[in-house]
Amino acid sequence: MNLVTLKGLTKQYSDRVLLDQVDMLINTGDRIGLIGLNGSGKTTLLRVIAGVESPDEGDMAVWGGVRVQYLSQEPTLDDNLTVLETLFQSDSPQMRLLFDYEHITHALQQKPGDNALADGQATSVKLLKIGEFHLRVLTRQAHSRAGYDCHFLAARIARPVSKLPASDLA
Repeated sequence: MNLVTLKGLTKQYSDRVLLDQVDMLINTGDRIGLIGLNGSGKTTLLRVIAGVESPDEGDMAVWGGVRVQYLSQEPTLDDNLTVLETLFQSDSPQMRLLFDYEHITHALQQKPGDNALADGQATSVKLLKIGEFHLRVLTRQAHSRAGYDCHFLAARIARPVSKLPASDLA
């Protein structure tokens, strides 16, 4: 099934043409790698597909309710937020649900006998299971398989972005 169609896409900056009459189909199950020299138009193509930039010429269609997301190479980050708080700024329903779960779990640690909080946590847990959204478990499993120390990573995501070592931001 076709998800994204580009026809005759052209994009240029000043005299430099980065995309010249590009035709492209992205279908269900496709795995696409963009390879090219710096400045050859890879990022521009992705920004156009995501709707962050408009093409100078050509047409683009996104089919079947597909939502294209784009993560900038150099995102603007709030230095006062932790890494985890930054992740929770997403408008993704799954991330909102995970945020609510984390928030309620933290509040329950502060007030263990609060039944309203316990009911909220139970609801969040059910929704997480229904949606098969086990992000933390999957992340820990993946990191364990890759040889990462989960406690080290947990400490990192709790730090403000401005306090991370430069090596973590590279």
